[in-house]
Amino acid sequence: MPQYDTDQVEDPDQLDCPLMGIAVDSGPHQSGEHSHQKSQLLYAVQGVMTITAGNQLHILTPNRAIWLPAGLKHSATTSGFHYRSLYFCPRSFNDLPEETFQLNVTALLRELILRVCHWPAHYPETGAETRLADVLVDEILNAEQSSLQLPLPADRRLQVVVQLLMETPSGQWTMEELAKQAGASARTLSRRFREETGMSFSHWRQQLVLLKALELLSEGRSVTEVSSRLGFASDSAFISMFRRLMGISPGRYLKQ
Repeated sequence: MPQYDTDQVEDPDQLDCPLMGIAVDSGPHQSGEHSHQKSQLLYAVQGVMTITAGNQLHILTPNRAIWLPAGLKHSATTSGFHYRSLYFCPRSFNDLPEETFQLNVTALLRELILRVCHWPAHYPETGAETRLADVLVDEILNAEQSSLQLPLPADRRLQVVVQLLMETPSGQWTMEELAKQAGASARTLSRRFREETGMSFSHWRQQLVLLKALELLSEGRSVTEVSSRLGFASDSAFISMFRRLMGISPGRYLKQ
């Protein structure tokens, strides 16, 4: 398939083929909530994308991909993103994953993704493309899964808090202040967060800060800028948090 601007991408659901791929180099973009009749593998080549899928928040950084099952409502936001997207017709493949997950893209998987993006929209079903498609599905099923995601609550009061924290991750909000914004008590807020996400509120909030840090670092921001934007008192405090949660320093993460 050819390479597209965001507003020129063909609707994959309108093409009758087992597997198709598109290459898109996008500037700032908000997709709005939507779904596909086909399952989607979205691969990040360059840039960062924030994806809300079901009850999960995902930060998609370079050399990672996300699997989105057919019919799943999702939305994506990016300030600039180069991606390669594959669409699988569920009727044409056995054992496609039914859950959303992120995966680390191996060298082989990367080459298969890029290869599919150059296939014609209609390829012979008895040709090499079909055999490569089977290898591609095997690689997806056996890929190492990534953990750059966070469960989202369904309670509307908690959603107010989540939105506030996502918009101002550097805000030094106390639990009482957030509870007041949500129209609930701090005790109710804490209890409902654990019930709906399986995490304590403080742990959830810490993980959100980490995801935002990974997003900013992947955009090429310096450690000093990331530390400041996330409200840390010093670079060393940010580096200490990052190393404790990721096992490596921000600098080493960027090199990897």
